Amino acid sequence: NILTVVPNAITHLPLLAEIPQRVVKTIHTRDVSLDDVAAVIREDATLSTKILSLSNSALFATVSEIVDLPTACSRLGVRTLSNIANAMATANQYRSSNPVAIELMQSLWKHSVATAHCAEAIAEQLDIKELSPTMAYVSGLLHDIGKAVLVDVITTQYPGDAGRLKTSPELIAKAIDPIAPLVGVHVIQHWRLPGELAFITFFGRHPQATTHPNCKKLAYCLRLASDMAEVKGYGTAPEGSITLDNHIAAEFFNLSQENIDSLSTKLDEKLAPIMDIFGTLNKV
Repeated sequence: NILTVVPNAITHLPLLAEIPQRVVKTIHTRDVSLDDVAAVIREDATLSTKILSLSNSALFATVSEIVDLPTACSRLGVRTLSNIANAMATANQYRSSNPVAIELMQSLWKHSVATAHCAEAIAEQLDIKELSPTMAYVSGLLHDIGKAVLVDVITTQYPGDAGRLKTSPELIAKAIDPIAPLVGVHVIQHWRLPGELAFITFFGRHPQATTHPNCKKLAYCLRLASDMAEVKGYGTAPEGSITLDNHIAAEFFNLSQENIDSLSTKLDEKLAPIMDIFGTLNKV
């Protein structure tokens, strides 16, 4: 049984990337300067390049090219820097040397990044006290982490005969969908991340089943963000299988279809440069 390999796989998961984690910690340190943040970022060439690339993207409409990290950090702001660092801290979990897994992992990574940005934008638009844009972003980033673990288990760690499952990304994606949330909970616990993230990871697809009152708003936000990312083409669901029409989150948040469609359209312009820079794992 493939599931027997999962506990060992989670136990041996690599730690979240150190330098991006230090960036987040530094950002939230009292009286820290952007120069201090830039000094930590500078230790990671990939992270530095991506931050410089984003600061020079069309999203920020920079008049002249930014070539130094302190200026780039100032241009992006601390929340965007924190978002970038959180994303890069998890990126290694979606890498694979297995030819069957590479494309699927890439799709899962794009979905996670897109969902994170959609969730943050939804939280900002709703402006609800109990719905933090930062927590929404991190929840979006981690909501499918169980799928990444399962893809790796099936394609590289399971020693038994998995038949066609090991050779078909489509079959893998279908097989892991029902059990991924539970695996994701164990990953969140293994990394000792806040319990709220584990709760949201488990109930993200079924927010109506959420019993924790403080998590219900975040669960509905995550469901809408995930579906929005899928509709935009960032995901693994079959084309046309997910729609934003009469969405489950609309009634909960008292959103009209026009509200949802308008937010989705606005996100297209924001997501394009972000996905161009952060949506491809092998891109520096």
